[in-house]
Amino acid sequence: MAERKRSGVSMVILASTMLDMGLAVPAPVSRQILLDPFAPIDPQVWVNPDNMTWEQFVAPPSTDWSDPSRKGRDRNFNIAMVTVDYPDSAFVVTLPVQSDIFGNPQPLASGLEREDVPNFYKDLLNTPNELNQGHTLHEYWMGDSFGKYGVDLTVFGPYRMPSLRYQYGIDDEQGGFNENACPEGPPCSVDLRTDALGAWRRDVGNETANSYELAFILSAGQDESSTWQEFGEMKFASRDDVPEEFGPPINSTLPNWADTRYVEWTSWAAASTIWPNAGGGSSTQGESSGMATFAHELTHLLGVC
Repeated sequence: MAERKRSGVSMVILASTMLDMGLAVPAPVSRQILLDPFAPIDPQVWVNPDNMTWEQFVAPPSTDWSDPSRKGRDRNFNIAMVTVDYPDSAFVVTLPVQSDIFGNPQPLASGLEREDVPNFYKDLLNTPNELNQGHTLHEYWMGDSFGKYGVDLTVFGPYRMPSLRYQYGIDDEQGGFNENACPEGPPCSVDLRTDALGAWRRDVGNETANSYELAFILSAGQDESSTWQEFGEMKFASRDDVPEEFGPPINSTLPNWADTRYVEWTSWAAASTIWPNAGGGSSTQGESSGMATFAHELTHLLGVC
């Protein structure tokens, strides 16, 4: 019986202690949330990347993923970049400042010699420097894979394509982005991969070409992905307001606008540029595509997305 009395006293003391503790700690989180049923369970603080500055980039602690001497733990992707231009379209960075209809090139990169273009883009994309603020494709993939994979980039060219630029850019096949937009004369929907990779293989030989697992094709000029909106509905009130300078060749009977991918129209000049894409071990990009596009297309080539 004495044992039972001690147990009862212990229970009273325990209950009293728990009551005192309850008065000393805050209410459970679930009870707090009930005070404001609209309070987010997981509040988010974010900034639109368009509004961010270089200074807002924060690298993971104790890392320097952009260091080209630091290889991926598993390996680096071995990629060839094949640079091409056209009889009617030089590389934008070889032109005088803001001399084309898109307002390019920019003052930081203009007036280059044609033979210097391949190395310029290699450095822009994959060598830490002042122009890219120290950010590279290698850094992106090292960061995304926690140091597992990096990027090695070797440049080739420049190669002059046999057809006009718009012949590769206008996708006028049935169901294509730019149906009925090909001017009278030579055909459009010409395959850029066939001509670009063919020129590269003839130059370096199949053995060298086959030593690369993937290829980026860098095409002179803009790309449609970065121009359809800015030089379409954002610049012109309607398709009928597109002026002749943004239209097809002067001897064409086509209108100055053309079909495009996401909306009903854009300027013909924008539609006549290539649309970046990836498949079959290679991807196509324009000079305006930017590092993010190369990184994005590489994910397609690797089957990540």
